[in-house]
Amino acid sequence: MSKKNKPSNKIIKKLTSRYRMLVVNEETFEEQFQFRLSRLNVIIVSIFLFSIFSVGLFFTIAYTPLREYIPGYDSSEIRINAIENLFITDSLINIYEKNSRYLNSVKKVLTGENLDESFFQIIILKTIQF
Repeated sequence: MSKKNKPSNKIIKKLTSRYRMLVVNEETFEEQFQFRLSRLNVIIVSIFLFSIFSVGLFFTIAYTPLREYIPGYDSSEIRINAIENLFITDSLINIYEKNSRYLNSVKKVLTGENLDESFFQIIILKTIQF
């Protein structure tokens, strides 16, 4: 068992051993400040700073106009135009269907086929619209 615990103990010992980082003025060799660090502290601080940077970058892009520069993301103007075009297309389809029914009814009258109640309803609707 002692053999199995030795590698993990070495890793833990390396991570927790303390080091001193000095910042020294190069001309006067005067010590400006110092830090006491361990490898584990450096790893934790690096992960924390990277996470803060990533979250900040995400929110900056997600909630500002910068998102329009991302490929595949539509601008707000294009989205508004697409919605307007959708409504216009829908109304044009409805008008086309009404005109198509009206023309079919007129064809039936000209050829002498049986007339339905729908023909009279269409005629009434057309006269009311004009």
